Amino acid sequence: MSVGKAIRLLEEAREDLKVGSYDKAVSAAYFSVRMLAEVYLKDLRTRKDDKIANALGRKLGEDTKKDFLYLFERRKEADHRDKIFTKKEAEEVLDMAESLFNKIMDSLHS
Repeated sequence: MSVGKAIRLLEEAREDLKVGSYDKAVSAAYFSVRMLAEVYLKDLRTRKDDKIANALGRKLGEDTKKDFLYLFERRKEADHRDKIFTKKEAEEVLDMAESLFNKIMDSLHS
C-alpha cells in the first residue's frame, strides 16, 4: 500500500464525479481512504473493513470509525447493489472521503 496510490485514487474519484460516473466516484473515494488507512495502520494484520474501522476508531476517535464504516457501506451500494448514486449523493460521499483522507494524512505526518 502506498500514499501515492491513495492520492491517485482520490484524484480519480474527483474525475469520475466530473464526468458523471457517480458510482465509480463513490467506490474510488472509499478505496482512497482505505488504502491510506492501511498505510497509517501499517502494523494491522487484517484487511477486513470492520477491523480497519475499529483500529481507526482507537487511534483517531469514534467519529473516524463511523465515517469509515459509512464510506464502506456506500462503496458496497455502488459496487454490489442496485443503488445508482446521484451527483449530489456522490458529492457528499466524496466530501466525507476527502475529510477523512485529510485527517488520516495529518496523523501520518504528525
